[in-house]
Amino acid sequence: MKKVFSFSLFDSGKYYGGTWNKYTYNMVANILIAQKLFPDWLIYVYYDNTIQTNIINFLLKSENVIAKDMTNHWLSKKDKMMWRNLAIDENNDIVCIRDCDSWLSYREKNIME
Repeated sequence: MKKVFSFSLFDSGKYYGGTWNKYTYNMVANILIAQKLFPDWLIYVYYDNTIQTNIINFLLKSENVIAKDMTNHWLSKKDKMMWRNLAIDENNDIVCIRDCDSWLSYREKNIME
């Protein structure tokens, strides 16, 4: 069974955007948490060229992450938050669509099992 957490990661340039690292560093935290709490789940991260290179490199090197560069995708001109919904059409059995700024938790693990 293919189980996926799906996230959109971009820097909007606004005060709540990645320029304050709220989303980028919380995304890193979620990846590390998922390795421990959800070892049988994949994390899809849809990102674009607004993300710092060191974060992109971390995504690409993480074993539990499938990083998808959306820089030239048509949806990038409309609503980047919608990227994470694309996982629904990618032949996955379970898709949990998440925000980057909230961490995965034991409570969630109990609910999902």
